[in-house]
Amino acid sequence: MTARLSQSEFSYRFPFVHGRMLVCLHFYSNSYNGHNATNATNAIFSVSSGFYTLLRNFSTSQTTYALNYVYIVREYLIAVDGETLTIKFTLSANSSNAYAFVNEIKVIYVPDIYNNANGYLKLVGQDSLIFVDNTTTLENLYRINVGGNDISHSGDIGLFRYWYNDHPYLYGETIRVIVTADPSKTIISYPKDMPTYFALENVYSTARLMGLNPQISLCNQQPTTNTIQDSRYPIPKKSLFSALLKSQSPANRMPIKWVLHWQPNAGTSVNSQILNEVSQCVEGINGTKDGRWKATLTFYKPMLREHSVAADLPRDFLGISLPEQPNKYFFVIRAQRIVLEADSSIQTIMEKLQSYKSRVSLNFEGFQYQLGDFQLRVGKVVPSHSENLRGIVMEVEYLPLSSIEKSRQILEEFLEIWQEALSKRSLPGHFMHMEPNFTEYGLPDHYSSQHTAIQYATVMAQLIASVQSVQTMRN
Repeated sequence: MTARLSQSEFSYRFPFVHGRMLVCLHFYSNSYNGHNATNATNAIFSVSSGFYTLLRNFSTSQTTYALNYVYIVREYLIAVDGETLTIKFTLSANSSNAYAFVNEIKVIYVPDIYNNANGYLKLVGQDSLIFVDNTTTLENLYRINVGGNDISHSGDIGLFRYWYNDHPYLYGETIRVIVTADPSKTIISYPKDMPTYFALENVYSTARLMGLNPQISLCNQQPTTNTIQDSRYPIPKKSLFSALLKSQSPANRMPIKWVLHWQPNAGTSVNSQILNEVSQCVEGINGTKDGRWKATLTFYKPMLREHSVAADLPRDFLGISLPEQPNKYFFVIRAQRIVLEADSSIQTIMEKLQSYKSRVSLNFEGFQYQLGDFQLRVGKVVPSHSENLRGIVMEVEYLPLSSIEKSRQILEEFLEIWQEALSKRSLPGHFMHMEPNFTEYGLPDHYSSQHTAIQYATVMAQLIASVQSVQTMRN
């Protein structure tokens, strides 16, 4: 093992153009040039670059002993404003026998991934901002391979870095939510300004799925019990991976949602006992109750004073208010495949204009449950001014994804698992999901509240058809 060792101050100067550099300092505490093992304790020094002190009174022997390491590596991101990067080693003034040494220095140009318009960056999981500009020097504390295994120095060809599995840094029962790229279907490409040595393909080929709820599946959060702990509920890997790479940031997307309705067996009807059994089943698979929810659907028909204008007005349409958009009101005209979004005040305007009147208004209301990265809402369907049960609905919301196509397999598998759990209660019916053709309404694959409104309109039609079918059988 070789080292640069000196009992006086020394510096390294590297010619570089303006940019940010990754500086790696390697230290192996040992005897060098006749120094015995005892003298290794005298290796106490500071390291600086420009105005910044990277290490102060650093003792390699004490650090390796305390951490039970054979060697020490320190890494920094340093911005170079001029044409030279200088790294200076200074002896400790507290020891007359002090010396400084270094075994290896790596200096690598890296893309400035921290650069943005105003210089402020948001800390993960926090609302606070930090300012990062060309005067900011950063130290690398952890290098983790998210969702993957440890990668040894020999596995990191070129830079010989060690990548640690992220398992020790996770809270809760989220460890199994890992996605892996299929090498036969996925091509990992690097931006033009990013060298391939920046991170290995093995690092980019694995990921760990995180939800939108900050209390679930996120690192550096307090432990939470709102997770799926039963190994019978796997999340498919292939469908998640491609979706994860293409999905937007949580602040700019709405989670995918399926709206299901209870389909009674022939000759049976819905009742409150079924609703109670369904709620108990959700809690039986570790669903945690998380408040109430309510949506309202109103069936409008025109109040025509002149038959001549009848052809110019929709014969009937549905108005829907949703809890996630309290200031909005949605209209669905199923005959023309039209969905509209308006301010909630439109309801008052319609009442004053008296162009349409409410034929029937239904409330969809019940309890919300948290189940890992899923939110389940189970509720009854009742008229606005009555407690007569007209049906049972269930919302299944998958928080990490907003793509309808990419999430379909996940929701189908979850629904299959849910139906299996519910079937053990021998209830007279099952939940059905009839996905509308959203493209007929001109909606994209990216999920929105308009998609939810259309689903409720479809559920309304199915409930009416079920009631009419029961009445026909009775007659």
